[in-house]
Amino acid sequence: MVSAGCDARLGQAARYTIPAQDLTGAEDARLEQEQIRQSLEELREELARLEIADEAERARLAALVADIEHGLDNPDDSEHHASVIADLEDAISRFEIEHPRATGLLNHIMVTLGSMGI
Repeated sequence: MVSAGCDARLGQAARYTIPAQDLTGAEDARLEQEQIRQSLEELREELARLEIADEAERARLAALVADIEHGLDNPDDSEHHASVIADLEDAISRFEIEHPRATGLLNHIMVTLGSMGI
């Protein structure tokens, strides 16, 4: 048997709980796209801070970010998606040792794209 005091505390706690949201597929995809866009912004900031001696490498990374954004804006372009994933994997392998934060952001973007079916 639960005491009246316990019932009152449970009632107060219930006021502060947030009901679970039932996300539709479209809402879920929108949230994933927002996560990717946020990660891309963090990646841009990280790339600006990095000391990358090779300007060609910096240009490739900037192009990769633009390609990812193109893929988000054109979700039906499956050929483009395959090349973006390959480019992401390549960038991750090149940056793994020297730039772990950038590598982590690239990996997060790749995983999120994969969960979106891209």
